[in-house]
Amino acid sequence: KIKLAENPLPKTQSPIGSYLILKIRGQPAIKGTMTISKQVAKEGFEWDNIDKVWDKYNEELNEFKEALDKKNQLHAEEEFGDLLFTLINIARWHKIDPEESLIGTNKRFLERFSYMESNINSDFSQQSSKEIENLWKEAKKYFKLKSKRGQKN
Repeated sequence: KIKLAENPLPKTQSPIGSYLILKIRGQPAIKGTMTISKQVAKEGFEWDNIDKVWDKYNEELNEFKEALDKKNQLHAEEEFGDLLFTLINIARWHKIDPEESLIGTNKRFLERFSYMESNINSDFSQQSSKEIENLWKEAKKYFKLKSKRGQKN
């Protein structure tokens, strides 16, 4: 609000869009997407129901796959962005914080990867894909059991 008072928005044909361009400047991409999504939904630019959002996700996923198949890097990046944008909207509909979700996933991945690293006798390039898959499953199982034990205490 202070920034807007100091630098009022110019009179444009797109006051909400102009406001959001300024508002998301400097925000991480996921936070910016949530900001945009919440604001435009308040303004009435919203899907009728969650099934429509899932339909959009599937549409974007197919467009992304198609761009990859055609080896069109620029188009693939655009479609990947559209896919992420829609997935973040699904999170918003379900009141899930995508940033916190991704932080948790990174943490779990690194725990599992570290477990795998400490349980092999050589580097990953020396392992078969089946051995790596089995180690991954073992790591997931290990941390799931560890988590259950922690919940009992």
